Amino acid sequence: MLEVLLLIGLFVVLPPLLAVGVYFCFWHSLQHVLRLNPLLGYTAPISSRRAKGWELMREIGFFVRRSLPILLISLVALAVLYVLFAARLSTSDALVSLALVVASVVTLSHALLVSLVMDRKAAN
Repeated sequence: MLEVLLLIGLFVVLPPLLAVGVYFCFWHSLQHVLRLNPLLGYTAPISSRRAKGWELMREIGFFVRRSLPILLISLVALAVLYVLFAARLSTSDALVSLALVVASVVTLSHALLVSLVMDRKAAN
């Protein structure tokens, strides 16, 4: 319910495309990072309540170090798609459509990873 309220709030105060981007970058993906880190070997050190913000930064840093190679490959692939198709895209809406096609391609693999790997580990 919190996610639904957060998304509705974002759509009320931001333009739709920005609302979706903020939601995915700062909420949805963060939830997956925090769930995936223990599967990648992250063990949280015992810390005080004051250090919670720094602990989150350490977790994000841990994830970035582990995911950097595939992130770089993904960014290069997006850049190649842009170079190949940018001249053919007449409007910014067409460019956003291309980005949505790329996002839809990874949705199935993302759903499989979450349901078959991450949720299974959480249930055990």
